[in-house]
Amino acid sequence: MKKVFAALAAGVMASAMALSLAACAEPEEESLIDRAEEMVSERIASRETWEAAFADPTLGATDTSYTFNNANYSIEAETLITVSGNEPSGERIDLHNRTKTSLTVAGDKLRCSYRLERWGADASDLQLSEEKEQYYALGDGRYIRYSVENGSWIPSFATRLDLSLLSATGGETSLTWTSEHTGSLTSYAGSYESFTWSDERQGYTIPVRATLNEFLGLTVNATLTLKFREGKIAAMLISDAAIDPGISTDGLLLTDIAASVDTGVIVTYGGRTVTLPA
Repeated sequence: MKKVFAALAAGVMASAMALSLAACAEPEEESLIDRAEEMVSERIASRETWEAAFADPTLGATDTSYTFNNANYSIEAETLITVSGNEPSGERIDLHNRTKTSLTVAGDKLRCSYRLERWGADASDLQLSEEKEQYYALGDGRYIRYSVENGSWIPSFATRLDLSLLSATGGETSLTWTSEHTGSLTSYAGSYESFTWSDERQGYTIPVRATLNEFLGLTVNATLTLKFREGKIAAMLISDAAIDPGISTDGLLLTDIAASVDTGVIVTYGGRTVTLPA
């Protein structure tokens, strides 16, 4: 692993829905997708400035160097996939897949989390819910890994990280990127000339394609937007996804199929803390 930085844009996520509490409900937390969309990017004047914006916060630490070089940052990602279509009976069905993930590095500790939800026509029709969390701390020439076993946090030792921090936000089984890039933020460091500034999106855009593996294998076209702040990569947004008009849907049980993919990634530098589980 060359850099301990980046997040997949291919995760599958969205913010959880807040419950209404009579006349005194708390406002629903704004989703990462909305935050990424609302962010206004700085303009990048040169290739050199662009490449410097993707510099590794861990200063070159690798998965076997046993150091995070006192880096302090977090990457949060959220993706929502929606597919709808008509069954042979004529009934319209809706399928939703949402993942929300985060990776935080603070000094000599690391925390990563993953949450998956799937539902049908509405959020109350929850079909699957899965949540995972894991911590790493630096040991003497090795990592200390904290995982939940039988409801309790159990420490163990690892001579290397058993996850790639380039894709620590998960969700690869639901979404496969078929463009020349993988969705990892650092994969765009050398693509300055490939992006175009968009006043409408307030960021730098490039067209991308993705295959929805768990949703009939459909291929969608979308727009990927990168945004920068204080000379660093700060956000990525995937939006306006639609089924590739050249893709055949013959043989599928559904007709009149529609699909959408929305992804938001936010990178925050500084002010992060990680507290190991008791």
